[in-house]
Amino acid sequence: MGELIALYDAARTLVWSLGILYHGSAARLHSCWEPAYISRGSWSTGEFASTLQAILSPASDALFTKKRSTSLENRPAWRYDFMIEQPRSSWQVYAGGSRYRPAYGGTIWIDKETSRVLRIEMDARNIPNEFPLDHVESAVDYSFVNIGAKKYLLPTHSESLSCNRGTTECTRNSIDFRNYKKYGAESNVTFDSPPASK
Repeated sequence: MGELIALYDAARTLVWSLGILYHGSAARLHSCWEPAYISRGSWSTGEFASTLQAILSPASDALFTKKRSTSLENRPAWRYDFMIEQPRSSWQVYAGGSRYRPAYGGTIWIDKETSRVLRIEMDARNIPNEFPLDHVESAVDYSFVNIGAKKYLLPTHSESLSCNRGTTECTRNSIDFRNYKKYGAESNVTFDSPPASK
């Protein structure tokens, strides 16, 4: 049975990075520029760094289990399951004017050679009955991308899925990251020697 999907909106967002922080500019929805956070449709954040930081931070007290050897995208990897309890969760889920920080768990793949994360899958657990959504999941893929003369491990694809409570109505947000560029500049400051005194 095929999956019924209707395109709600298409958005293009400019993103720039400074160290490990990332900043979003305005989002382009159809032909007009609007603020990056728009209350309708399905939106996600954290694909660059905050999802990784939240899972791997000591503050999350994530429980990692079931270490096993596997491969992902032809790279040898370690695969772990993980779980973060609700009091330690920093994942914010928004729906219908409501906000909730769910417990969540999932799987993380770590490259054996570089110890870098290659993929994260996670889903919300024990969402309260009063919350408008009853299912929320997210996945982020990271790949080595050539920028200039170097390779960087960066997000290349992410998907999030959320389903309205008690219905079969779900929204899916699919993001492809591409056209990575590195911009730089060099400068040299010199000072003239003071004029000789007479």
